Amino acid sequence: MIYNQNKLYTPTYITKIKDNYFIVDCWHHRILYSDNMNTWKVLDQEISGPHSIVSNGEIYIAEDTGKNAIRIYREIHDKGLCLKQIITPIGIRPHRSIYYSKTDTFYIISSLDQTIFSLGYNQEEVFIKSSQLIPELEGQYCRSITIWDDLIYFIGNYRIVIYKLCRDSLTFLSTINLDRLYVRPNDLYFFSNESAILTCTPKKAFLFKNLSEIKNGTATDISLEFLGTPYYLSYFDDKIWIPEINQYSRICSFDIVKDKILFPSRKVYFNSGPPSPSSISRKNQYPL
Repeated sequence: MIYNQNKLYTPTYITKIKDNYFIVDCWHHRILYSDNMNTWKVLDQEISGPHSIVSNGEIYIAEDTGKNAIRIYREIHDKGLCLKQIITPIGIRPHRSIYYSKTDTFYIISSLDQTIFSLGYNQEEVFIKSSQLIPELEGQYCRSITIWDDLIYFIGNYRIVIYKLCRDSLTFLSTINLDRLYVRPNDLYFFSNESAILTCTPKKAFLFKNLSEIKNGTATDISLEFLGTPYYLSYFDDKIWIPEINQYSRICSFDIVKDKILFPSRKVYFNSGPPSPSSISRKNQYPL
């Protein structure tokens, strides 16, 4: 059964890197890219359930989640972006990748064994610098990490764990036990101050002025703004971008003014709706 390649199924992330836009079409097991947001090309369609893609400006890294690996791409003259390297294993189900320029390091969280991998690049290849178990997660599934103000936030099912991020080390600082309203979070995205948005599974999202609001249950519920489950947030082209997954697949952009998302400004892209039988068939072709 051939799936409709013009639709998405669980797009977990959209971003802009240099002059190209990228969409991680997780349950279609592919990554798309475009220089114009209209005509899309396939970067990789042999990747298992990827969740994000990041770059340091030279190389691009995406998780091959179902195969416990990462895949590295480079721009080749006259050929465009090409797969150059695969590293495996990267824990169990690598789930989110971030590049942090201040430490010149890629950070990748392995969701099922709560291990953070720090990776470097020596102009020839990507290599693992270190790996570290985050014991404070206590076996919780970890869907994402967020780096903000030299701190790294590990997003567990019931707890957010905060570490200090230095060039060669990560040091535990504190934990935030989530109010029951906010369990199973997907992503934590900060604005220009302490205010942030937390997306959760299934079909939930919350705005808060500071982290204490997700501890005491006083964050603002914005879940009704979404048809699917909101996932990883990004900011580019002067807009906030929020993909929706699982029950309903689409990507929306919003204007933002003074750290406030203007929901009436919503612009919808790839409004793919509920999954079709052919999309579900494609999902089952690779391990997730």
